[in-house]
Amino acid sequence: MERVFKKWIALVLFTIFITRITTLFTPLIDDEEAFATFARVILHGGLPYVSVVDKHPPLLYYWYALWLRLFGDTNMLAVHIIGMLWVFLTCLVIYRIGKKIYSDRAGFFAALAYAIFTTTYKPSYISISASLIMALPITLSVLFFLKERFFLCGIFCGLAVFTKYQSLVQLPFIIAAIFYTGIHFKTPSPLMGEGGGDGKNRIAARLAAFIAGTTVVSAAVLGFLYFQGTLSPFYEYTWKAGLSYVSTGQDGYLRRALVNIGSYVAATAILWVSLFYHVRAVLKKEAEILMLGWFIFSIPAVFVGGRFYGHYFIQLLPPLCIIAGPWLLRWWNDRRAVITALLIIFGIGFMIPRIFYRGIADHFGFHSLEVETKIAEYIKGRTEPSDKIFIWGVEPGLYFLAERFPATRFLWSDSLTGRLPGVVEAQRGGMDTGAFVEARDWKLFMDDLLNNKPSYIIDCSSGNLRDYGKFPIHSYPPISEYLAKYYTKETAIDGVDLYRRTL
Repeated sequence: MERVFKKWIALVLFTIFITRITTLFTPLIDDEEAFATFARVILHGGLPYVSVVDKHPPLLYYWYALWLRLFGDTNMLAVHIIGMLWVFLTCLVIYRIGKKIYSDRAGFFAALAYAIFTTTYKPSYISISASLIMALPITLSVLFFLKERFFLCGIFCGLAVFTKYQSLVQLPFIIAAIFYTGIHFKTPSPLMGEGGGDGKNRIAARLAAFIAGTTVVSAAVLGFLYFQGTLSPFYEYTWKAGLSYVSTGQDGYLRRALVNIGSYVAATAILWVSLFYHVRAVLKKEAEILMLGWFIFSIPAVFVGGRFYGHYFIQLLPPLCIIAGPWLLRWWNDRRAVITALLIIFGIGFMIPRIFYRGIADHFGFHSLEVETKIAEYIKGRTEPSDKIFIWGVEPGLYFLAERFPATRFLWSDSLTGRLPGVVEAQRGGMDTGAFVEARDWKLFMDDLLNNKPSYIIDCSSGNLRDYGKFPIHSYPPISEYLAKYYTKETAIDGVDLYRRTL
């Protein structure tokens, strides 16, 4: 068995490496731009939600900060290698759960499915996203639940929540599962061991341990922010901004739901076929009901906010892959060549387009890596490391690539223009976005510029990077007047105007 285990582990590692190999040649992918830039600011003494702001909880940025601290503050190659190892660790946990519930080989197939299907979607889906990072602690919470280590289950739920708020859905699932197993498993069971449900006292003890675990993490994170003096802005820019983010995603909701859910189901079709068969047989085994419950409780995390970004679906994958494990094993035993071919086609088929990621991203406008790289090299050659710059648009990766710090706390200009991320109607100028702008943000922004005096201002709207041409910098008097007073246009790179400070 040990020899077989080593072979499967090698196969999973090889699969992760091959399907993610293109990340070793792509410096920044999608949200990594903001996460890495945010992390670099706090690594150099900046305060989260004060020196730099974003809507995600703090642990996400501190994961990135830890990795960049260990391997160099601009070393995204190391981060992408860590991302591979992170996926591998999640695969190991999925294997352990699959083995405990079904069988050793079903666990292997579940792990292999996760390795493959965390890459089978849009090119940006492969990034080291908040969802990918969150998946490990969420999956660990379920493993420790099954081991009846409810305090550790709570610890990992807490870590997941402060990495990405969508993991809040895990809390009601675990609580419901505690009640379900406590009431349903009247005798010792293969799933929960000798401690099967024995009434109210056991349920209360499990709940207390779970709540204690989540409380420890919550107290540690919130206490750290309090003593850092960033608790109030943390609330403003994550909880309040998060609620606003959710409420502004209703325009085009149905269209995005149909397109994104439909395309994702097609890209992971094998898993959904497995789910269909699982539902048909779900009442045969208590453990299968738990896995289905985990999957169902995770669904709202995909729908919240109405954006349906590709990485949101990653939260569904751990339970979905565990559910698929025994079915993949059964089909593989019956039609080994067919299942093997399908898994290879899915894995390699989605990997090949990523070889051309830069060109595809630039062509379709969801990333401007080629232009960013040119501008970054220009800026690096004409500024000192201590100089700050400002970018008008949504290209936070430019700060990271140029190895220069932002002159304002706002990594992109959406807070100033009201542009709504993920809402095409707002991004392309099809709706009035002025209602989504707060005067407070403009004041903070202008104060930052006056205090930090950026050496360069890069106007990405002039080059229409990511459709920001709908929000030209000269349409906003405060920044337009500031630009006219202190800056002169020095050059343009691929249509993007660069202004150098003259006063």
